[in-house]
Amino acid sequence: MPLYSYYHLALSYNTTTKGTHGVLLYKDLRENIDPFTSIIERLRLTPRYMSHPLLLATLIIDIAVSSCAERIWGCGRTLSSLEELTGQHGYVNVPKGDPLQIDFGMTTQQLNFVARNLAAETLRLSWVQLALTEIAGYIKGIANTDSQSLRRMEEDVACSMNASGAQILRADYMVKRKKALIQVVSSDSHTLP
Repeated sequence: MPLYSYYHLALSYNTTTKGTHGVLLYKDLRENIDPFTSIIERLRLTPRYMSHPLLLATLIIDIAVSSCAERIWGCGRTLSSLEELTGQHGYVNVPKGDPLQIDFGMTTQQLNFVARNLAAETLRLSWVQLALTEIAGYIKGIANTDSQSLRRMEEDVACSMNASGAQILRADYMVKRKKALIQVVSSDSHTLP
């Protein structure tokens, strides 16, 4: 079962003092995970453009995309085990189960759980892309940013946009896998005596 983490960030940048104030709310059910440690470590690794006021936002987005990727990967593992259980795969080195021997209620419940999770992750990643679009618009508008910081921030936003888009595509692919499994489960449940 995937563990959920949520991050909400509000930032305010003062152009006079060049200071960024922010509030980060998070909930992470994974053991020994502290996003502040991760953020501080990332800040240490990026001293060249630490002064950019939107750096914190891009770091949080990177963590959010990674969290979504982990949960999508968990859905993929569930689908793979259900494909093995139902025999609905083409791998010669993976055992094929008998679709008539499965617990239809449990299988349907797992498929519905996967469907809900994939929909939620796609929605979260779409929100991330909306935030990235906003950030991209603000990056150039912030005065007194050196060109290296500006270029690096633009690269980070583009990279995060690509990463979130790739995860959305991955989730879409898994939705197709889920639909194929639902057809097998529903057709097999009608053939039982």
